[in-house]
Amino acid sequence: MPGLFAGDIIGFLVSLVRIVTRKGRARRCSGWRETTATIVSVSWRAQLTFPRPEAEIAYTYRIDGGLYGGVDTKPFCFQSSAKNYASRCAQGDSLIVRVKPGEPEISIVLDADQIKTNESTTNPRVSH
Repeated sequence: MPGLFAGDIIGFLVSLVRIVTRKGRARRCSGWRETTATIVSVSWRAQLTFPRPEAEIAYTYRIDGGLYGGVDTKPFCFQSSAKNYASRCAQGDSLIVRVKPGEPEISIVLDADQIKTNESTTNPRVSH
């Protein structure tokens, strides 16, 4: 039993490091070009040893006449959070991705872009 508890703590710490790393990467990519992608699949999982829950979203996007795809793997500290995040996305939904200048095959999903998108659809601006 002590080994299982230690494994849970290690898994939690690994998830925490992955979350912080993801945030740093997001800062470096925030100036990249935005485009709309289409979700092609959504899943979530947690490993049995050293649990590291994560949600995975596969998507495609078109830019400059080309069709590209990417996968966003988002780490969580708790399985319930990964499952909840994945349940809010569905095949065919849209999301905003950032595309690296000069390398359109490299893309990233920024959480802040998704928050902006969700706010604009739930709280549309009224123009006078």
